[in-house]
Amino acid sequence: MVLHLPATATQHTQDTQGPATSGGGAGAVGGAGQQGQQPLPVQVQPTIQHVLSRELQLYFIKVVDLIKVAMAEDPSRNSSSGAAGAGPSTPAASAPSAAPTASSSAAAGQDAAPGAAAPAVGQGPSISGATGAGPGSTAAAAAAAAAAAAAGPSGRALEAARMLNAVLASLASDPGLHPLTPYLVKFCADEVAASLRSPHSLHVLLRFAEALLRNDDIGLEPYVHQLLPALLTCLVARNIGPSGHWAVRDRAASLVRTVCVRFGDPYYNVQPRVSKTLLRALLDPSKPLTTHYGAIVGLAALGHTTVRLLLLPQIQPYMERLQPLLEPPQVDGPQLGRKGGPPDAAQVAAQAAARSDAWRVYNALLDAVAHAMRERMIEQADALVAASRPVAEVLAEAWREDCDLEEVIGALQELLGPDFTARMPQARAQQAL
Repeated sequence: MVLHLPATATQHTQDTQGPATSGGGAGAVGGAGQQGQQPLPVQVQPTIQHVLSRELQLYFIKVVDLIKVAMAEDPSRNSSSGAAGAGPSTPAASAPSAAPTASSSAAAGQDAAPGAAAPAVGQGPSISGATGAGPGSTAAAAAAAAAAAAAGPSGRALEAARMLNAVLASLASDPGLHPLTPYLVKFCADEVAASLRSPHSLHVLLRFAEALLRNDDIGLEPYVHQLLPALLTCLVARNIGPSGHWAVRDRAASLVRTVCVRFGDPYYNVQPRVSKTLLRALLDPSKPLTTHYGAIVGLAALGHTTVRLLLLPQIQPYMERLQPLLEPPQVDGPQLGRKGGPPDAAQVAAQAAARSDAWRVYNALLDAVAHAMRERMIEQADALVAASRPVAEVLAEAWREDCDLEEVIGALQELLGPDFTARMPQARAQQAL
């Protein structure tokens, strides 16, 4: 980072006798009162300007262009549209909105001077096969784009995937990207907010954020407050597309865990706040099952201690709400129809989709509690017995370190049934049967 510090100016008051005003009286009284007193100097702090080299600016623009091209190449959309129509337009023709210019630097909280050249930063960042300066590289890139366009949607998708892998490899390993960190994080957060209906675009942006988190040479600590809300949005958003959003939520949960582990020391309250946010989303009955799924996988990703502390005490009341959705619909009941008659096809499809989502949430819940119990069983090896107290009372005390593990596992087995036993270690499952 190159900091341009203009000369410090020290401003003094005009005169010890006060300014001459047209009113005369008040100015004369003020000047007389200030006679014999030396005015305090007013020191103007220097303006810190974030100066990016031309090389870094070109690198950022190229990265943004390639990420947007990869987001536009949605395989599901291409397969549905087929070969009819032209391919998606690339944003390379215009400068990206998040480019490190004066306007975007002000939004990022820094003053940029895009025209100023910084001292050489070594070899500088590069994207193998993706960036280059000069007419030769531009012609080669244009030729490659033309060849990919001639090959149809599949050719464009393969070319976009190859360029995306090159971009992510550069972001994850290049040590000279620290000056671009605020711009890269802001670009990721803005694009997540603008792409909530496209699981493919969110998947690309999560890979982009993962590459930034893997780079140990850039300091992300000051920008966690911008990156973490975008990850939580991908995790518990109400609707992020009709299909493919389950994988997006799983990847977002993994990245939330990475952020909490990596920045848990400088920000000691980041994991408790994330845990409370996820638990609040899970316990809100107005939220859809997709949000509940994201909250469960997010809590499970934070570790078995979080599951025992927050999730186990809430399993029984949550299962009381989830259990009716797991049952198959009664097609012969008049209550399923709109006017007492048989249900129509749209209503049957909606019920089947809700039941499928409920089973996915149920399986995520089983995986979370089974994994937490497996981790706990490493510390305590006791036989499985039935719970001697009410299930709710046993699970309410599961967060304690000195809790009776065999009683907790027995309560979970009684509540969740054989599906929970099947996810336990084989020896324990046989012993339980």
